[in-house]
Amino acid sequence: MLEAAATLTYRDGVNIGVEALCKAAGVSKRSMYQLFESKDELLAASLKERASA
Repeated sequence: MLEAAATLTYRDGVNIGVEALCKAAGVSKRSMYQLFESKDELLAASLKERASA
């Protein structure tokens, strides 16, 4: 999920939808929300992962 979020954010900016994120990651919205409280939290985790790499 983090990689998919990073790729979409880089390509489309932060206005990407949850549905697009989930489709790119191959997970359901339910799964995403079980792991992250919000889209913003997912994007923040993705950017943090990229920054430390």
